[in-house]
Amino acid sequence: MLVAGGFAVALFVASSLSGDNNNSDSAQAGSAACMREIPPLSDNPVTDARIGAAADNLRLVADAAERGDLAMAQTLFFGKTHNLTHDIDPPLRTADEQLATDLCDSILTLETQLPSGTNLGLIQTSAEDGADQLDQAQGVLGDLQ
Repeated sequence: MLVAGGFAVALFVASSLSGDNNNSDSAQAGSAACMREIPPLSDNPVTDARIGAAADNLRLVADAAERGDLAMAQTLFFGKTHNLTHDIDPPLRTADEQLATDLCDSILTLETQLPSGTNLGLIQTSAEDGADQLDQAQGVLGDLQ
């Protein structure tokens, strides 16, 4: 059920931004969408454990994309990992707006590319970038319970 909800969110975001995810207009729309705070998707606190688990999962998404396993990449991303990337935006944006924007751009790329899986290389790169950005976010946000 969570996976289906994640796909619905991703498809909504993708359709609201652009019908063609491979053109520069779509990239500009993605960047524009990430220039403002992204609302949290859950009431769960942002903790070191959640951030670390999401970063680990994004690395697994990258590995799955590299192997061509789109179904696994989708399963690993949508749900808890995806929710954390939204939940972290408000506190991260307050602490480091550029890092929050960069993370949002990486995640938006995953949200729009994972449903179709037409560009596994872009999925892999965006997942790796997102994992690295979450690692940086832990440093920026300090020790979280």
